Order: sequence, then structure tokens, then C-alpha cells
Amino acid sequence: MKKALTLTGATIAFTALSFVSPSFLNSVVKSQTDVNGYTITDHYFTLDNNINNKNSAAYIAAKPTLADVERAAITLPSDSFTVAKDGKVLLSVKLVHAPERSFIVSNPVTGQQKTVACTLKGDITAVRAIEMVGNKYDRKHGGIVNGYLTFNQKKFSLIEHTAIQNEVIKIATSALR
Repeated sequence: MKKALTLTGATIAFTALSFVSPSFLNSVVKSQTDVNGYTITDHYFTLDNNINNKNSAAYIAAKPTLADVERAAITLPSDSFTVAKDGKVLLSVKLVHAPERSFIVSNPVTGQQKTVACTLKGDITAVRAIEMVGNKYDRKHGGIVNGYLTFNQKKFSLIEHTAIQNEVIKIATSALR
């Protein structure tokens, strides 16, 4: 996977992090898909290398507590998509979780931005849950079973990644008409 790293010297208050621009968070490219002549690139904002990286806007601590990881996992943006044609980015669509779950749709050409309601059900994205288990943040109780993440002795229902991708395709199709 390619890592797209951008760093900032400023640390932003944790409660405002759901509004942080993707350029202030470290991310990895998950996939690229061609849909009707457009290239949709899927970026995932990792917890690792953000909440424990002093150069990230999402920095919490070198060794965040389980409560810190949980709070970051359910409030920080996890997925952002760019929609391009002929190498030119026409839209950015970011899934945010706080203050309420929605998609932020930005047009980098015009500078316009709008919020689209998110009707997807679940508490946490599946990719985020997989990262949390894979990084063994909760060594005692962390795991995924039957569409639920168990973490810090709590259960969180998953938002499937294909459902997010399908919503982004609908939003992009509507916005680019």
C-alpha cells in the first residue's frame, strides 16, 4: 500500500478532530476503482501513525489508553475518497463521524462544500475495526465476531466498507451530473 503522509506542526484539540482536513492526517490508499470514466481513490485514515504520532493533527499520546483509542476510533474520520477524471480531482468525499455521521463533499475547483446525510447503520467502520484488532490495542478482549467489534469490554456494530463505497458512488454520480 502507498502511504500518503502529510505532517503538521500544530496539534489540534481532540474534540475538533472530526473536522480536520484529510491533509492533516496520515492515510493509506486502500483502492482505486473506475466508475463511468471516473477514478475513485479510497483513502483510509489510520489510527496508528496518527494518534501516536506527534506530527499528526490527531496525536493523543505515544501510548494511548484503551479509552483514548476507543474515542478516536469512533470520532475521527476514517474514510475519504477522491473522484478524478483524466488525472484531475473533481470531488472529495469524506465520511465523518462527529458531531453526527455524514459525508462532507468538497469541490476543489470551486471551493464549494456541502454536507450529505449518512444513513449507514453501525458504530464503527469495518476497516477501522480490523485495524484495531490487527494492532492489538485491546489484547484481552479485542475481536470481531458476527459483524461486531468487541473492544474495551464494549460491543460496536460494523459499517461495511462496500456500503460506504456504494454511498460514495451515489453521491459522486449525483454531484457530477
